[in-house]
Amino acid sequence: MRVAAAISISAALVNVIAGLVGLAISRGRRLRALRWYALGSIMAALFCAANAVVGLSLSPLTVVRAARFTMTVLPIYGVAWGLFDFALTERMSNLPERVTMGGSLAFALVAWVPGLIVTDEVVTRTAWFGLVYRDAMPSPLGMAAYAYFSVAMALLAFRCGQRWYRGDRNAAPSCIGLSVLLFAGVLDSLAAAQIIHTPYTLEIASMVVVLVIGIGVGLQFVETSLALEMSANKLASTQAELVERERLAALGEMSAVVAHEVRNPVAVMFNALSGLRRELGANPVGHSAELLAILQEEAETLRRIVGDFLEFAAPLSLRYGSTDVAILLGAALESARAATPSEHAVVIRSEGELGGFHCDVQLVRSAVENLLVNALQTESAPMTIDLVATRSTSHLRVDVLDRGPGVSDAAKERLFTPFFTTRARGTGLGLTIVSRVAKAHGGTLEHRETPGGGATFTLCLPFRTREPGRPREA
Repeated sequence: MRVAAAISISAALVNVIAGLVGLAISRGRRLRALRWYALGSIMAALFCAANAVVGLSLSPLTVVRAARFTMTVLPIYGVAWGLFDFALTERMSNLPERVTMGGSLAFALVAWVPGLIVTDEVVTRTAWFGLVYRDAMPSPLGMAAYAYFSVAMALLAFRCGQRWYRGDRNAAPSCIGLSVLLFAGVLDSLAAAQIIHTPYTLEIASMVVVLVIGIGVGLQFVETSLALEMSANKLASTQAELVERERLAALGEMSAVVAHEVRNPVAVMFNALSGLRRELGANPVGHSAELLAILQEEAETLRRIVGDFLEFAAPLSLRYGSTDVAILLGAALESARAATPSEHAVVIRSEGELGGFHCDVQLVRSAVENLLVNALQTESAPMTIDLVATRSTSHLRVDVLDRGPGVSDAAKERLFTPFFTTRARGTGLGLTIVSRVAKAHGGTLEHRETPGGGATFTLCLPFRTREPGRPREA
């Protein structure tokens, strides 16, 4: 007898621990459904503890009282799992379900009425492995109560199975656990009627239920935690992006103000230079010619800076049009050569047929020009700069490769940051503007090292078909 009682007590301890863990976790707002899991585990523990009596040599009165106690706990146990299922699916119970739970609780209330559910007759039964049980026999209403509980649990297991079949993985643990519980209940009913001689299995089944459902809840908790972590990372990324946008907006406003204030003096400087050239003649000589050349060069520098500031400050409004890629690259190279006299040679190469391309022609040409100007301004011995265009089925890729000193590791992290430059006379806006143009078109701008030394910038733009004249704000 002691072996059967030991199994019941062990099952009771496992259920108590599971219930206390579930109760502790259920304090979280998103995990309040575990309160019903905890209640079911505690009821299972009480059922197992009371059922230990059938495996001990105690008085018939004690056996009968223990049986009445189990008939009180068992309906509450079933109702707890039903409420747990409702909480997991976040739905209200319907009328038949409420009636079913009400009927279960009614059986629990009348279980202590002498002879109504449990009779005073105690029968000794020997099962496999020499296990001996002393059972208080149920009345006909008690047998009906067992059948009622079995049908209710079968319906709950069937509903969980339906959800599992429809793809709800969270319903799998409940379906498996309740099916095991139902099978054990039928098996024990047959054993109690001495139709079969198997040991009682409900205690073991109750452990399986709380463990299987507990594991399922644990996995769900892990998934929820991972989802929350991903949401937190996404929120942090979005917040960083918003901060960056606000910073860029502030820089844009500042750039617009500075450009506006500087543009008029620059215009006055060019007018003054024109007047000086008229007074000094078409071909001034000597020191005057040198001073005019210096003034002209510095004025051009200021005008270029003002142009960069205005381009950075202005919102991009794409105006799509069609162009021949080869013509676009040639025009960009011609403009870059005019803006940046250099001894470096530039070679245009194409891999395959380029053909036409749909984009904001002016912005893309300006972006390629900016990349070429950067390469032409590289301080090194005369070198060859490659301008390579490649057309795939979905993208146009433009690579600008130089063989200069390349980009230092310290500069790589800030390469596309506004106003960051390693040159004494640069504004640090060229690559930022190119990056904005690429993003506005749905493309990318990337940097990598040129094999053998140097820097390679890759502008990748997707093919887009847009209605003529339809701008897109960026």
